[in-house]
Amino acid sequence: MQDFTELDCCQTVTATFTPFQLSCPMNTLPRSAFRRRLLGLLSLTALGMASSARAAAPPQRATPSPRLKVVYHLNHPDQASDALRNIRNHLKDRPDSDIHVVTHSGGINFLLKDAKDSFDEPFSPQVDALHEMGVSFFVCNNTLLGRKIAPDALMPVTKIVPAGALEVVRLQCDEGFAYFKP
Repeated sequence: MQDFTELDCCQTVTATFTPFQLSCPMNTLPRSAFRRRLLGLLSLTALGMASSARAAAPPQRATPSPRLKVVYHLNHPDQASDALRNIRNHLKDRPDSDIHVVTHSGGINFLLKDAKDSFDEPFSPQVDALHEMGVSFFVCNNTLLGRKIAPDALMPVTKIVPAGALEVVRLQCDEGFAYFKP
């Protein structure tokens, strides 16, 4: 007989035994006592498997928090249309959300007064509509200075922050905002 402690974890051992071929103390018991102990052992195993299955069941969805706080981070000009669509979809399901759109680098382009999307439609009506729904739009002052863009070139609904990347981090760390990058 092979000692099972010496088996490699990848080996498979197959054996068939009748109850009375097992070398264990149960072989010395009368048949009825052996059956009772075997049934008891099987019952305990079944209970353990049932509780494991219950523990492994996926958790039920928690009741949504009263207000989600999410920062949408945009730093590339190609992200604007996707981000605005994501925000509209977000607000359809959770209209009570606190959404901050923080832009820097090329991400500020859609917040310029004359900005248009790939279909040559102005961004301002979409931005204004989201602003009316409570969405806040922030622009990085470092980007404005670096690109020599005057603050009056921005849509009126925007707010200027000293550093866009720092604002994203601050919202997450100090105010508990979740991060989303379209």
